[in-house]
Formats: sequence, structure tokens, C-alpha cells
Amino acid sequence: MFDIKGFITALLRPRKSGAVSDLTTATQMMAGLADRDMTSAHRAIIKSLQELNQNGRLSSKERLRTLQYIDEKAQPLQLGLVRECLRQLDREPQLIKPQVDLLRAYWTALADGYRLVLRDYQRKPSRALQDAIPMATARALSAFAELGKWSLLQYHPVGQRVWRNLDRLYLFAEEHRFARTPMVLHVGTPAISCEDVLLRMHLLHLAQPEGLSARQIDALDQWLMRQTKLVQLDRDIKPHRQVYAINLEAHRPAHRLRRNMIAAAYRYINTQPLLEALEQTQSELEMGEVPAQLGLGEHFQRNRDEPGLQRALACWSRDQYPSRRFERNNRQQGVEILIGLNAILHNLTGGSTVVSSSHRQPVELEVLQRRSVSSPRPLPTDVELMTSPDWQLEDESIRGFGIMTEQEHAVPIHMQELIGLQRGEQLIVGVVRRISNDQKLKLGIELLATQFRQVTLQQGNRQATALYFPDNAELGLKRALVLPTGVLDDRHPCQMLAGSQHYEIELTPPTLGDHSYQCAGFRVLAKQAA
Repeated sequence: MFDIKGFITALLRPRKSGAVSDLTTATQMMAGLADRDMTSAHRAIIKSLQELNQNGRLSSKERLRTLQYIDEKAQPLQLGLVRECLRQLDREPQLIKPQVDLLRAYWTALADGYRLVLRDYQRKPSRALQDAIPMATARALSAFAELGKWSLLQYHPVGQRVWRNLDRLYLFAEEHRFARTPMVLHVGTPAISCEDVLLRMHLLHLAQPEGLSARQIDALDQWLMRQTKLVQLDRDIKPHRQVYAINLEAHRPAHRLRRNMIAAAYRYINTQPLLEALEQTQSELEMGEVPAQLGLGEHFQRNRDEPGLQRALACWSRDQYPSRRFERNNRQQGVEILIGLNAILHNLTGGSTVVSSSHRQPVELEVLQRRSVSSPRPLPTDVELMTSPDWQLEDESIRGFGIMTEQEHAVPIHMQELIGLQRGEQLIVGVVRRISNDQKLKLGIELLATQFRQVTLQQGNRQATALYFPDNAELGLKRALVLPTGVLDDRHPCQMLAGSQHYEIELTPPTLGDHSYQCAGFRVLAKQAA
């Protein structure tokens, strides 16, 4: 059998040429390993866990001791890989998929190991294990919750196996009367209970993560780690106070409470304390408090990530729950999709770059404001990497559309990605607001413009090609400019060239955007002679 303890000890053993002498310096050494070394170590630990789980001759006591040792010693390595995956998840989800698969494999093997210990304990209770069972249960719950979280981060459905194990482990904790006992699962983490872990997973799912970015999901999850202790699962139904109900025998997410949800398997959630805490967090953000101090993580950015908190606030409330604003109509027809600002500008300019001098004469701003704009030129044939003919338009409303593809797309698509939809000679632009990746990739797109043209923006020796979106009162769309991120300094005015007309304008703070583009309104300061 693989020597698990020897492997972990060897992995953390001080190097002869180094100064590793304790766990802290060993952790620093682990964090400084090259990616390939961390990956190799991770694979070996996963293999060790799997071999441990397959060893039926090991006593429960020895199995638990080994699991706890691996769990604790592998924690720095696991956290380092988690941080790296979170850093890249919004930008390069395809590139880090192997690393995410490693994370999931580790949590699966670890959770299964703890589950085997608990199964043996249920069959033959042992006083030698009695005191360790609450921690083993909480760690198993936490590992399954991590699997669920990373499904949400990748916009995959949380599998029934995860919900089933969360339900059964929580019921086991209830039965043995430690469901609400706070425990510190790992050094440096807040004390949580089995009830906290279950609630955190359900509340995260109820926040409609298919409409949040990966960073927003993670920030909300970190906030919930601190705040779920404010909420409890009630056995008695109180429809005027409670908002959601969990059926622990159904193995599925919590549902909006209905009066007929009465059975022994139901647990009820009053989210009001959580709403008050979230409103307090938003108030402190407005006053300039550091997000990390509020439990939102060190990478939280208010202008980018606070809409995720606002969405959670609406989803958890009784009266503000998000509802569909416009009726959808089924379409079911093939369309071509342009992904990102570069692809859309490529379509308009026939191949010029985003940050460049444009020799094509854009239409005048005044003309854009007075009358409709003609459709853009047909899609060139040399944009294959940025387009796909394998998309299907599923439905549309006056403010958006839903598209779907069954093929894995070569270009990673993330929340707030700019999307152009081409149907014949018509090109419309929208932004990704919802992602679902359950065998088929489905996107919900919010409409930004049905008519637009390119303009040129200049600021000193800087120049960028941008998209100008005119007002559309009928659809409630305001005029805006879409330009590459980081090219212009929005603290200073710039020149907008629209045909023979030149304008000095001032950009307002971006209302939308990601690492590649920003969408902002603007004020005209002066009209200048050409």
C-alpha cells in the first residue's frame, strides 16, 4: 500500500539547502513551488486518498487519523490552488479546467473518506471515535459544500449526489445532537457548525449564481461563511416569517415556501437576519470600509462586485424577489455569434485592431441621433476564431435573447462578456447576464443596442476605436460608448471624431465592463471645428 504518512512527511520535510524548520516555513516552501510541482504533489495526495478509501482492512480509528493528517497537512497546498483558480476563473476558465478538476477530485476523495468513517461508526459505534465524529461530519459536509460551490462557479448544476450527501450528513448531525455545535475545521478559519455549512450551500444557490460572475459568487460565499450563524433551520412552519424551505428527503435545493410544505423532512428558513446583516455590510462599504474586513475577500471591488450583493438581497427577500420583466417568445433558429469587443469591431472595420487609427469615416453623431442607422456590413469570412455558426437562438424578448450551443466553445465566455448576434444583415449587441452549462451551454443576453456605429476617441497621443450606441427611448436604452479597457484616462476629457464633426466629451464612470472593455455614458463639453 502507498505510504501516505511517509509521502506527506517527505513533502514537507525541510530541504537540506533551505531553512524549513516548522509548519510555517514548510507552508512557505509549498507556496513557492513551481506550478508543475504543486500539481504533481496534488495528484499524489489524491491518489493516496483514493487508495486509502479502497482499503477495506484499515480500522476506522486508523482511517480517521490518516484522513485528518492529510486534510491538515495538504491544506496550504489546496488553498494555494484555490486562489490560483479563482484568480483565473473569470478570464481563462478553459485554461484552468485541469486545476479545477484536481480540486474537485481532492474534495471528492476527502469527503468519501470521512463518509466511510461515519458509515462504519453508524454500523458499530465506538467510544474511541465518539469525540471525533462531530469534526469528521463537519469536514465531510464542508468538502461536499466545496464541490457544490465549484459547480456553481463553473455554472454547472449541483449534482444530486452532492445534495444527497449534504442532506444525509446534516440529518446524522441532527440525530446525534451536534448540528449547531461550532467547530474550527482548520487553523485560521472561523468556527462553523454543520447547520452553517448546509445553509451556506443553499443560500448561495438561492442567490441565482447563474447571473453572477465567479468573483461575485466567491465573495458572497466568503461573506456567508461569517454570517450564516445568524440564521437557523426551523422545524415548525411559520409562513409569515419564513421565506424558504428545504426538504431533506428530496435531495435538491431549497424552494420558495408554500403553505403545503408540511412534513417531518422539511426545515424552514427565516432570512430576515441575513438581509439586515447584508444591508449593514452595504452601508459600511459606502462609508469606505475595507471589503476584506467585512468578510468579502481581498479581491472584492465595489463597482464590479457589489451588484452581486444586491442580487442576493433581492433573492433572499420576501417582497423583492427578481421576476421576469418581459415576455419571451420562442424562436429556435440558427444564428452567428460574435464574442467580445474585438470581434464586433472586426466585423465593422473589416479587420482593423481595437486600439488603432481609423481611416474609415464614421457617420456623424448628429445623424446617429436624428435617424435610424443602417445595418453593419455582412460578417467577413476571416473571423472564424471569434464567431461560431453552431449557436441556436432559443427565445427573445424586447430587451434580450437566449442562445444555446451543444459544442464546447473555443473562446471562453464569462459574465458581462460583450456579444454580437448576427442574423442575415442585422447585427445587434448585448451583454451576457446568465450562464448555464448543463451539457448544453446556454446564455441569457441583455440587449444593449440594435443600432450603432464606430467612432474614434482621441486623448493626447492615445487613440481607440469605440462603439457608439444612440438613445432608444422605446427600449429604454441610453446613449453610451463601448471602448477598450485601459486605453483612455476617464479622469480627463477626450475628443470624439464622428465623420466631419468633432466633439470634446467627458466620460462618466463605467456602468458595465470587464478586463477587455468598458461601457460608459458621456457628456458633450463642446462641439469643435473639424
